[in-house]
Amino acid sequence: MADILGGYLVGKALKRQGVECVFMLCGGHITPIYLGCHEEGIRLIDVRHEQTAGYAADAWARVTKKPGVALVTAGPGVTNAVTAIANDVAYDQVFRKQLEYFLRDGDAVLLVSASGNSPNVVEACRYAKKRGVPTLAFVGFDGGELKRIVDHAIHVDVDNYGITEDVHQGLMHILSQYVARTRRS
Repeated sequence: MADILGGYLVGKALKRQGVECVFMLCGGHITPIYLGCHEEGIRLIDVRHEQTAGYAADAWARVTKKPGVALVTAGPGVTNAVTAIANDVAYDQVFRKQLEYFLRDGDAVLLVSASGNSPNVVEACRYAKKRGVPTLAFVGFDGGELKRIVDHAIHVDVDNYGITEDVHQGLMHILSQYVARTRRS
């Protein structure tokens, strides 16, 4: 079997989801995704700031009722793109809004909040539950509101953000490996 770059797999996945174009700010480490999108015939629209990519993807989704995708680099790029959505709708709605666009029957929602009280994560959980979708949360400290409203919680009972987030990251790796293995078999 020939090797394939992960970016090409992303391009194929986006195409399967009906993505026609992506809004982006070029960055070296996500170039394989651009190549994968190009290979799949997805239009690439380069912008000058990550927030612009976020606004454009949101506007595209609202106007066309098709998936709007912003490709941005890690770190500040992600923060800038999410800020675009938050500015449009409100920060406590930023994850709920994404669920409104993309949540489908048969999905489950994984929520992660060290405190369990992040308003945007709690609101996303409420929306998922209203839609009848199973919810799982990784929480720390006392679990907060999220632990009380989620269907299933994995509670890291420590009062330390660093330890809580490290354990959550390990759990996400385990979960992603499980999903990958399950899909292969």
